[in-house]
Amino acid sequence: MLLCFATALYADHWAEAAWDRVDRKRTKPDARDRTPTETRNRADRSAAAALMAETPPPFASEEDRVFYAEVGTTIRRRRLEIGLTLDEVSTAVGVSKPMMHKYEMGWKLSADSLVKIALALDIMPSELLGTPDPYEQPELRRLLSAWGRLRTAASRTAIIALVDELSIDMS
Repeated sequence: MLLCFATALYADHWAEAAWDRVDRKRTKPDARDRTPTETRNRADRSAAAALMAETPPPFASEEDRVFYAEVGTTIRRRRLEIGLTLDEVSTAVGVSKPMMHKYEMGWKLSADSLVKIALALDIMPSELLGTPDPYEQPELRRLLSAWGRLRTAASRTAIIALVDELSIDMS
């Protein structure tokens, strides 16, 4: 009853104020209503966002920047080598397409992302990092070959003990 009385008493004023509030919430200013400063600020923000998407964040050192740039180049080269699109790799890795592009441009990436990218590209994570594959070292290949020729568990145990002893002496 009180609401009816207030509505009747202030009907014109109340209705106008209520509709003004609704209109302000529902509508955004039209481009024609913007001032030149607002338009310029919006354009500046868009340009800054585009620049930030291409420019990696600051690194602790120049070596870090070069390292991540090389990792990104390796990712891109491998992706193109096997004929995958950026969309396919980003879906397999579980990141957005722009984020995958950032990785290719040299942005820092976590170890988890590195492993997922390596799986998507069907390579070892060490290949993305530019470190040699341990199986490509001739000494290790010889050792593994000799290990396979050992016939008894006792000889394998003796070799492990010898390697342990030698590695302790070297430290």
